[in-house]
Amino acid sequence: MAEKFEIIISGDSMYPFLQSGEKVKAQAVDPNTVAIGDIIVYQKFEDHLTAHRVIEIMNLSERRTCFVTKGDNNPDKDDYIVHPHQIMGRVIKKNKAEWNTERKLILLLARVTFDEEVKTKIREITANHELDWDYIISVASTNKVCTLIFKNLFDLIPEINIPGDIKTNYRCLKLKLGVHNKYIFNQYDLVAETLKKCGVSCFPLKGSWLLPHLYKDLSLRSVNDIDCLFDKKDESKLVEAMGSIGYFQGQYNSVENKITKFSREKQIAWKSKMNNLLPFQKTTDIPSCPVVIFDFSFALDLSLDQTPIKAMIEESVNGFLRKPHFFIHLCCHLYKEAINAIWIMETTDLNIIKFCDIREYLLVMNPQEIDEAIEFSKKYGIEKAVYFSCYYLGIVYNEDYSFILNRYQFESTDFLYQFGEKDFNEKLTWKKDFIDRLFAVNNLDELESKQDFVKNYQTFLRF
Repeated sequence: MAEKFEIIISGDSMYPFLQSGEKVKAQAVDPNTVAIGDIIVYQKFEDHLTAHRVIEIMNLSERRTCFVTKGDNNPDKDDYIVHPHQIMGRVIKKNKAEWNTERKLILLLARVTFDEEVKTKIREITANHELDWDYIISVASTNKVCTLIFKNLFDLIPEINIPGDIKTNYRCLKLKLGVHNKYIFNQYDLVAETLKKCGVSCFPLKGSWLLPHLYKDLSLRSVNDIDCLFDKKDESKLVEAMGSIGYFQGQYNSVENKITKFSREKQIAWKSKMNNLLPFQKTTDIPSCPVVIFDFSFALDLSLDQTPIKAMIEESVNGFLRKPHFFIHLCCHLYKEAINAIWIMETTDLNIIKFCDIREYLLVMNPQEIDEAIEFSKKYGIEKAVYFSCYYLGIVYNEDYSFILNRYQFESTDFLYQFGEKDFNEKLTWKKDFIDRLFAVNNLDELESKQDFVKNYQTFLRF
């Protein structure tokens, strides 16, 4: 099988993901591993190569598989099918500046589980390149993986020469995170026990479970708040129970170190839009943790459908969600924040730690649990969340998730490149590609055409 090769894009059929004149890298591929959403390079005519996206895989017989393709910028699917022998390769990445050395290193280090190939790449990069350590620590901090990647770096290459101020910043952050997280997890124990006594079931989500059980070091992952799942029918009991131990729904004022009650306007707006209750907060006298925040969700996304949550709760075991359901929540959370403008405004639409969470969690799931998660997503209409998460997970970590992606069939995968439908009643297409957005300080430039929304949301924030 041939190695990597390059093609030059001609035409706008794959705009904005691929642009005319752009040089793109591809690699020979086993057609059996091609997944829906992949961009394949195939030979349509003897002297002509085409790079289009796979939108459907058809099994004509036990031994005959073919592929339906479409240009992202074309209104309709291609009027022909692609046979396995026509496939020359799969686009693996764009040869652009966004894949600079520092970004490659961050993505290689932002994980808990390593194989030898990745370790070798890390050693090669650190040995052969002058690195911008200020950029690395800044980007890693924004993406909530700073202590994780530097811990991994020092473990893999103890002798590495890093500027003293960078080491100091890392050690200070590690110490601060450890103290902060230890305190809020102690608070979680108090809250969980209080809710249990009041007959309210709650289930830890995201970092609330992942940090102690998967990362296994309280300093390796930032936890801004404690996320929990609950049944909305218990809301009144939950509010009363939280109040009994000093937690109230309000906005934290860092200058005065106090909680201010949310305005009635914000309460009404929040209730109509969000899949969680307004946050519960309590001040502390701990400098590294001046306020503790609890976030209680009652739905997976902004559709506010509580049906899948009730199924998850009914099947929970010993106060924890089952693995298929926890995985589903991770995907839904990532997808919700990635495609809704309110999280773009909050500059939390994308960050690396969300992908790291999903990658590491998948590694502790067995095939049966993954199958169950896929079927659950199909039953409750949340297939896009799982597909979106795993598709971009493959890009972030350069890994093959076709064993999940091939289980889904979509008429179109345009949703991979769109956002804002819930906010604007129309689908907008990203101007920047995924890696640019992932590493951007923020993606507010994507909202330039929606200034009314920006103004209204800023007003909403001031309630």
